Amino acid sequence: MQPAKWQAQLARYILVGSLTLGIYLSLLLGMVEGLGAAPWIAAVVSYLGSLLFNYLMHHSWTYRSSENHRSAAPRYLALNAGFLCLNAAVMAFVPALLGISYLWVQGGALVFIALLTFVIQRSWIFSRLPDPKRQRELFFP
Repeated sequence: MQPAKWQAQLARYILVGSLTLGIYLSLLLGMVEGLGAAPWIAAVVSYLGSLLFNYLMHHSWTYRSSENHRSAAPRYLALNAGFLCLNAAVMAFVPALLGISYLWVQGGALVFIALLTFVIQRSWIFSRLPDPKRQRELFFP
């Protein structure tokens, strides 16, 4: 992938991620602060609530993928199921363990998950099975 295209893709990824984060945090705060839900339960529901928006935007706009939904959607769901479990575990234990606000913990978890997601989505979710040349381009643009 040419540097200009890779940079544009990264910019789109950040924008879609920012919009998804806004949706996620609105749901999280509303459930914890407004409804009194446990932070880890609110994190799970918020994660699921922002999932569809994120998938559709990344598929159609960020990566401009030609991958069909029958192929991309199950991989996307598998990736997100793994990160959902990781996020729920972090939210269930880390705030009490470290004695800090769930919002700080969630912020750190979101950054970590976002970085891994970008790499995995580029290389596996929204691309055809990469040939060796394509694989090198994914990591060394």
